[in-house]
Amino acid sequence: MSKREWREAEELASRGRWQEAGERYAALVERSARVKDTAAVRKAASLAADAFRRDDRPAAAARMLMAARAAGKDDPTDAAQLAAVLLDAGQVEAGADIVGEAARKAADPVAETVALDTEVGLLLTLGRVEEARARADRLETLGLPGAAIALRFRRAQLDRLDGVLRSAEERWIALERELSAWPQAAGPRGAALAELGELELLRASVAADPGPGCERAIAHFDASGQAWAQAGRRAGALRAEAWAARARAVAGETVVAPGIDRAVEYADDRGLHLLAADLRVCRAVVRHDADEVLHALDRLAEAPLARGRARVVRAELGGVSDLDLALTELRSDGPWTARALFALGRARGDQALLAEAAARVEGW
Repeated sequence: MSKREWREAEELASRGRWQEAGERYAALVERSARVKDTAAVRKAASLAADAFRRDDRPAAAARMLMAARAAGKDDPTDAAQLAAVLLDAGQVEAGADIVGEAARKAADPVAETVALDTEVGLLLTLGRVEEARARADRLETLGLPGAAIALRFRRAQLDRLDGVLRSAEERWIALERELSAWPQAAGPRGAALAELGELELLRASVAADPGPGCERAIAHFDASGQAWAQAGRRAGALRAEAWAARARAVAGETVVAPGIDRAVEYADDRGLHLLAADLRVCRAVVRHDADEVLHALDRLAEAPLARGRARVVRAELGGVSDLDLALTELRSDGPWTARALFALGRARGDQALLAEAAARVEGW
């Protein structure tokens, strides 16, 4: 393979033109395979997979990762990437199994760190919070300087689930400020800003006056969308736009957001099942349509925390929802358990449940 072709693919990737970069690397995979250059196949396939995932094409990314494996490359980094691709496609259990095995078999701390960080994310999606906490502890024990940012992000996620919202907020604010100095970290910065937006919206949902919290949430989501756009990650930008519309609806505004329809179509077309579910819940809130949540629940078979949250939103919108089941699904999510208790207390006229929910949100 010519050095020119590799340089062109690398240049496209450096400019965030992920679709073109993925296609160029995929072409290099085919050409390398024809001349039986397995080392080139492995390298090009891994790079193609990374580009396709950044272009929100999990199926194409998975094909490239399987090509890398077939050519003899099966390391923890590729396993972590395959697990992340499966997460995007909603196959969370399979992804957790793959990356968990990779972490256990990792031959060096760097490879184990990459696998562990990905495993924590999948375990959190599965609601297996104590297992995720144990993996985060192991990640901290390894102590690699390059893993510090990932670890701080995961610790913030765990703090939020534990109901320690101020600690989570402080971690994400500090992380976002640090990442803002690095243009190449636009994607992680967008993720931190989105988490801050969701945290503010969570507070607003139980506030007597949701307006100020919603305004802060909108500002975070707008900044998150800009960061994701800078990173060339369309899915992140679309999600931020949908959540900003959701925050406006929670604030009491009449929201017309045709962009959510386009975002849902985009997620469906790309096979991004968890994103599609998340966007549908946003659309349900914007439209005040409880039945829209049912279409989200269909896509959340392997994401119990997201499923429980969707049930709560459906109840808040006036729909019939199994809140007892939601409480079971949300048992490791303190803040959303409080929201479920509020919804259940209102539905049953149970003052004790309402009092318990109010006690849980003190200090948010």
